[in-house]
This record gives sequence, structure tokens and C-alpha cells, in this order.
Amino acid sequence: MRFEHLIQINDPANPLIEPLSRAQLWAGLVRRAEFPAEFAIGLEGARIGERVPHGNDGGWRLSRVLDFGPFKVSDMVVAEPEQRMRIEAFASAAFGRSLLTMTIEAPDEEQLFLRCVYETEPAAGQPEPDAMLVGLREQAYQAADLDMVSRIRQMLAH
Repeated sequence: MRFEHLIQINDPANPLIEPLSRAQLWAGLVRRAEFPAEFAIGLEGARIGERVPHGNDGGWRLSRVLDFGPFKVSDMVVAEPEQRMRIEAFASAAFGRSLLTMTIEAPDEEQLFLRCVYETEPAAGQPEPDAMLVGLREQAYQAADLDMVSRIRQMLAH
């Protein structure tokens, strides 16, 4: 399954929305990577590895184990500073591999967007999900991403 959506971060036509800079949005994405419990409902804890340099642009990787109580998810965050963050959840017996790529896009100085692309595979031996489940999953992904942006805005306001 592949699902993609775009979140408008800055809207020059709406003065009620406080604009964010690319650096502020990036700082929020880094916070999400390093403190996932602040952003994920149902996450009971997380074991976060050390940042390891990755690439020639100041990028880094971070391994994590997310504890959701009855199950754990191992993943890897790969960051390209102020450009893109990828989170790959490794396949397990219960879940297939998944990949979330969040890319910051700025078509001009006043506009800022966050493109979120989800790619998921069913667990080994499991069928592809039906259309209803796919639709529910897409709604949940979009709601979680909108909530993340809202939380980033709240954190910056304090």
C-alpha cells in the first residue's frame, strides 16, 4: 500500500496561522524522532539509540524500539537535515515492513509544506488489506500527521 498527502504548514492568505520556518518545522520532526511518546497515542515507552552520522550533509541515523505494551516495533530514523526524514519500521511476525518519508517543501519564501508518504507491506503470509481497512489506515495516518504539526506548533508557542 502507498499513501501520500501534503500538509500546508504556512498559508500566506490566512493571518490566523502563525508561520513556521523550515528550521522550526525540522526541529519538531527531530523532536518526534527523539521523543516519540510525545506524538504517538498508545506508546508506553521507547528505547532510543545514539545518533550515528549518515551521509555527507550532516545527516544522521537513529535506531529505536517502540513499546506499545503487547507489541514492540523496531525502526530506524534517517535524517537529511531540514530536507527529509525517513522512518523505516522493520517487519516482524505480526507486522510487515513500513516506511514513512516526510519531506519539507518550500515552493517560495512564504509557503511551506510537509509531504508525507507511507509505504507498507503486509506481514509475511498475510494478504493485502481490503479497501475499507486501507481507507481507515489512510485516515489515521493523515490525522496523526495533522496532530503532529499541531503539537509542533504548541511546543513552539511555549
